[in-house]
Amino acid sequence: MASTVQARGAARPGPRNGRAHGSARSARLGPQAIQQADLKASEKPSQATPRAVVETDLLGDRLTTVPLPLAASGDGGVAEARTSAAAALDAASRASTSSGAPMASLRAFFLPAGWPGSVTPDYLQYQVATIPAHITGWVSHSLATSSMIAALGIGAGPAEVAAVSAAVKWITKDGLGAAGRLIVGGRLSSVFDEDPKRWRMLAEAVSTVGLALEIATQIFPANFVLLAGVGTLCKSTAKGMGTPCFRIIQTHFSANNNVGDVAAKEEVWEVAAQLAGLAVSVALLQLLEGSGVPDAIVPVWMVAHGTHVYLRYLALSVLRFPYPNQARYCCGLHAPLLLCMHSWWASVASRCHKRAAFLASSYVRTGRVPSVEAGNVAERVLLPPTTCSPRVVYGCTLDQALNQAAASIGSGSGSGSEASSKGARLAELLRLYDGERYLLTWHSGTAWVLVLEGAQRLDLLRAMLQAAWLEQHHSEAQAAATVAPRPDGSFGDSSGQVLADSLAALQQQWPDFVLQAEQSGWQLAKAVLPQGTARLRFE
Repeated sequence: MASTVQARGAARPGPRNGRAHGSARSARLGPQAIQQADLKASEKPSQATPRAVVETDLLGDRLTTVPLPLAASGDGGVAEARTSAAAALDAASRASTSSGAPMASLRAFFLPAGWPGSVTPDYLQYQVATIPAHITGWVSHSLATSSMIAALGIGAGPAEVAAVSAAVKWITKDGLGAAGRLIVGGRLSSVFDEDPKRWRMLAEAVSTVGLALEIATQIFPANFVLLAGVGTLCKSTAKGMGTPCFRIIQTHFSANNNVGDVAAKEEVWEVAAQLAGLAVSVALLQLLEGSGVPDAIVPVWMVAHGTHVYLRYLALSVLRFPYPNQARYCCGLHAPLLLCMHSWWASVASRCHKRAAFLASSYVRTGRVPSVEAGNVAERVLLPPTTCSPRVVYGCTLDQALNQAAASIGSGSGSGSEASSKGARLAELLRLYDGERYLLTWHSGTAWVLVLEGAQRLDLLRAMLQAAWLEQHHSEAQAAATVAPRPDGSFGDSSGQVLADSLAALQQQWPDFVLQAEQSGWQLAKAVLPQGTARLRFE
């Protein structure tokens, strides 16, 4: 090998300015350095001469093969053999292309360009799961529409009177329903990013109420405007909640920033399912009409819509979001319902998790960050955040964080002492959380997080990890006591020490938590956590 390398080096042409420069360079480098450089050059892999150029589409399917002309060879038999091989390759390519053309066209029609590399791994599984959900959904809507048409009395009485009456009632119910999207866009626009799966299922629940009211118009035709109007209001509200959730899912699928392509293909999947659903609806309505039992539409609708809701839940369950999330503790529209059902929820789900809470609590318990798959599987889509563990309220007010009755603030005499006490408490918290962009207190089994202006997503995630530590290490006896400053502004011996210990644990464990999360595929910088209602600013 050494002699071969030296021979290659001797045969190498020198630079344009003469061999002397090369000799001087060789003298500087030394014989060993020259030999290593020549050895690296000799080890470069030789690229085989291409025999053909293959053209493929964006999905990787072969379109055509163009054989390249071969260089003249002294051995005519070898050249002839290479030519025959290239021709055979071209013939096989054309046969493969013609036989696979229908499947390639089908994939190009339904899947984004560059699939599967242009979307997330859960894209196709989700789309396939939504097909039966879309079909049963259109069947449910068609049955509800049929009930409203029957309630309007179209087909009975003078044609002109029936048509005008039906038009007035239909426009009225549409006008009442238009308010739904207005309410959703104005009041709930900031909550969908936090928990799109649960809000999509909540939209299904609201839509179920609206469709049930529309079905009831056939049973109570005299109350058509009321039933259909409120039903359309519910359906419009549900659409206003469902559409943003779909946009979030589409953005999640867009691995190559190809949101437009993914959204367009989503329309293809949905319209294809819509056509199938409408065909099933026509056959089902004809069957019901021939049965002579018009009231049978109610149980048929219940079965169809119940199946649709279940299939929607299954479709949402296959999504694998790679970022932590945490829904806000309580939202305006359904807060009374959640408060009434809180004890029941707690009994059926003692450890409900959203992804951020699951990551933090799992790490505190085991010292390991779970995978993206495990985090999404553990997420409870249907359960509200009031049952999640640990319970964290982001962006709370000072009164909530300090466990102080709001009625006592600014009440007559003593307001100055109350303000002074609050200032002392805040000063103690600021000393404890020096360098952090949040202040956390713990009482009533809940972490109350005061968020400072300028806090980022990772700051809120740090608060979640500290809350998980408090929940894991705080004994029942300590949990009964308020982990907050005393009225004189100082911490109690045990409560202050618990907060200090939790903060020290956070600062020690945070680098390892971040490293493990990134290795497991989590995108912590994209964490979606509630912003709350208040911020603290220093003046």
